[in-house]
Amino acid sequence: MEVPVEIFPTSPPPLSPPNSPPSPPSPPKILAIRYDHPVHYNRPVRPVMAEFNLGYADYLIPEGEEGYFTDLTWKEVKEIMINPFPKPEIFQNMILYVNSDIAPIHVPQFHDACHLPKKMKVFLKWLLEREGGVEKEERDLFQNMGQWLDPAPLLPPTRTMVMVMNRQVRLQAMSNTDAVLLARLRRPMRQMEMCVNWVEARGLEFPREAEVYLIPLFQKWINVAKKKEVMLWEPGNEVLRAKYLKNPLLPNNMTILFWNVRGMGRPSFKPNLRLLINQHHPSIIILVETRVPKHTTETIIQNLGFDSWHIVEPRGFAGGIVLLWHANDIKFQVMGESAQGVHGVVEGIAQEI
Repeated sequence: MEVPVEIFPTSPPPLSPPNSPPSPPSPPKILAIRYDHPVHYNRPVRPVMAEFNLGYADYLIPEGEEGYFTDLTWKEVKEIMINPFPKPEIFQNMILYVNSDIAPIHVPQFHDACHLPKKMKVFLKWLLEREGGVEKEERDLFQNMGQWLDPAPLLPPTRTMVMVMNRQVRLQAMSNTDAVLLARLRRPMRQMEMCVNWVEARGLEFPREAEVYLIPLFQKWINVAKKKEVMLWEPGNEVLRAKYLKNPLLPNNMTILFWNVRGMGRPSFKPNLRLLINQHHPSIIILVETRVPKHTTETIIQNLGFDSWHIVEPRGFAGGIVLLWHANDIKFQVMGESAQGVHGVVEGIAQEI
């Protein structure tokens, strides 16, 4: 039985004083390991600062075609915080009005508060479920508790990089973490299976889990068009084997980035992702816990430098998967898809000399 390797990165550096100019981010420390067991990132988020002021955030629903909006009541907002599965029309159309501007939707989730002490979780759950409270007082409370309920992402300064060679690689991350995991191909290969999925939690007291499987293919070839597997080295498959060996290799030392974003609607999402791209130069990016509708996702990722993507829409404000890649380096072909995952094959692209 495989025992997951638990990753506990070092604590983030202290914050700069409020009025000091921002210092450039330090390069991350890379912990390169050979794959022996599933790599499991389960360190909860750190409540250092809030993403935005929850006390002054308004959630709106468009009404008609005249530019009018209807405010969600504070009770409705609290219900979404504790139950991430609102009515589809609310999830698809809701927008956030904060800091005098309209922003992509982001709703803090009680699931992400699993890191809190037990008594604080009990109080927070009571506050979210309470009816008849004074809205101004509750908003003031949420303003003061912002860094506990919805802490801003802190990219781990130490990041694990798994070497993909002969064996299947399995990466896992809990939904209440700021997990950043890397995988690098260290052996020439022409095909690799890739499966990404997330599984629902057992209840409000537990976070969800996302998994990535990377499966190097050497003994078999997957014909994606026919959805058929061919065992290359069996007698009688010599012609198919010769055809397969003419296929281009995947890029040498190709890097795959896996990040648990905890909501793509956050103001910090794009700056953080651009920083990760500059630091690691990934050929494939896997984003989980996106928590925004498909049309919002497409708007957010358009200017990130990737020309191809595949989106698995979340169920309400739970889950969600986005795959990004460069079409001139690799191609990703979908073999199967569900509401909580996608399975496909990664292949190389013939490069012109």
